[in-house]
Amino acid sequence: MWSKLAKISVNTLLIAIILSLVFVNFVGIANAESLRIDNVEVSLNNDRATISWNTNIPADSRVDFGLSNSYGAYVVSQGSTNLNHELSLNNLHSDAVYHFKITSQSTDGQILSTFDRTFTTSDFEEGSGDLEIKNLRVVYTTGTSITFQWYTEVPSTSVVHYGRTTAYGKRVENRKKVNNHDITVGGLNVSTRYNFKVESVDADGDMFSYYNQSHKTTITDSAERTALKISDFGPITANDSGIRDTSIILSWSTNRLAGGYIYYGTDSNRLKNKVSLEQLQVFRSMDHEFLLSDLEPDTTYYFMIKAVDVFGAKKDSNVYSVRTKAASEVEQSNGSSASKYSEPEMLYQARSSVGMVTYAVYNGQKYGIPSIDTFNRYKFSWNDVRRVSEQTIKSIPNIHLVKTNDSHKVYQIFNNKKIHIPGPAAFNSYVKNSWTDIITFDKTDVDRYPTASLVKTADSPTVYLIKNGYKKEIVSGNVFESRGYKWNDIITINRTHLSAYVTGLPVK
Repeated sequence: MWSKLAKISVNTLLIAIILSLVFVNFVGIANAESLRIDNVEVSLNNDRATISWNTNIPADSRVDFGLSNSYGAYVVSQGSTNLNHELSLNNLHSDAVYHFKITSQSTDGQILSTFDRTFTTSDFEEGSGDLEIKNLRVVYTTGTSITFQWYTEVPSTSVVHYGRTTAYGKRVENRKKVNNHDITVGGLNVSTRYNFKVESVDADGDMFSYYNQSHKTTITDSAERTALKISDFGPITANDSGIRDTSIILSWSTNRLAGGYIYYGTDSNRLKNKVSLEQLQVFRSMDHEFLLSDLEPDTTYYFMIKAVDVFGAKKDSNVYSVRTKAASEVEQSNGSSASKYSEPEMLYQARSSVGMVTYAVYNGQKYGIPSIDTFNRYKFSWNDVRRVSEQTIKSIPNIHLVKTNDSHKVYQIFNNKKIHIPGPAAFNSYVKNSWTDIITFDKTDVDRYPTASLVKTADSPTVYLIKNGYKKEIVSGNVFESRGYKWNDIITINRTHLSAYVTGLPVK
């Protein structure tokens, strides 16, 4: 009997101890102080914003920020915890609305973030400092590489620090002092997020560092395994406005971010002149244009492009020939020429729902002149304007092919939006297209047409995002809407036109 009582007493004691421990632990949790963020303030000084706040218990500091609520950049405290927090955002744009979000993590593991907030920078003169990093951007991302480009007004070195954490640990640098900085970080892992910080040092030893950025490589290394290609060489015809008596605007496209060299001369078997795009500090791109000057009038020149991409792969183009114009063909009154723009056949004026509208008619197609300034810019004469009926105007189709006077790129107009035609095959795939229908305008008028980036074909509901020469399938309607795209911005192109774009990673 006593042994039974002893067992009961021991069991009762164990239960009491366990309950007391649970109670103590429960009380400790109940009494733990919840993390709070208070007294958020923003102090602005031209291109710098200082964000400060308090927490009620020691915590670290992080601010995500950017020009939208997707942010894209952040600054963090380096491993310290405090009650009073302050972080600075540098190199901001003038007169811009910035979004930001504060996050703090306390020493006991609590994490708390604020809702999205905004501030607006003042209208200051950008680039007024001696050494500042301007227009930092990621221009090309693959499975194993990320390419950064930025600008400094003072020649300086180019450095990108990178790593899986903000401790970085690795760097890529170019010690040449340049204004245009173009750095590729290679050897990265597929589908992996990295932290980056760029910096430049000028001849006086002054250094400017840009805030930390976080970027992720793509999910495959398909770009690395695709052969480098050169396409869309221009000028295409002798009537191209990029051809002058002593200069030619050369243009071409590559399917990967690339730079390289231009070889040219008057002998197709001996291209003795060489231009290094790197030495001229030309940013690497996928769409290339370059002005060759100091040429001889009325002379045939031969050209070859040697492209060098971000992976070091090289590709030579075919040899092309272009003949400069004779000096007599180039009008040189007052240092400019109205002939660099297409000349209208007729100038009409007719009444419309918005009042009287003046139209320029080119090859049987009309263009509504948007303003008196535009009318005068093309040196039109009001004496040439003829009044016609609204019905007459409605019977004339709108222009559908445009280009600027300083580029070979031809744009097709769909639903009042423009899209680049990437090559002769795509151009000729539209039955109504004729090279004589291309209207050469001032850039101001071409820019009146918004650029279309969402396309589909008539035989398929699949929508693609066109970006940097790539077509990227948008995988679903939910993804389409979550990205903020609008259904009425989609234009319908034909299958040949769509096939002219390189297939990129889907938009998910």
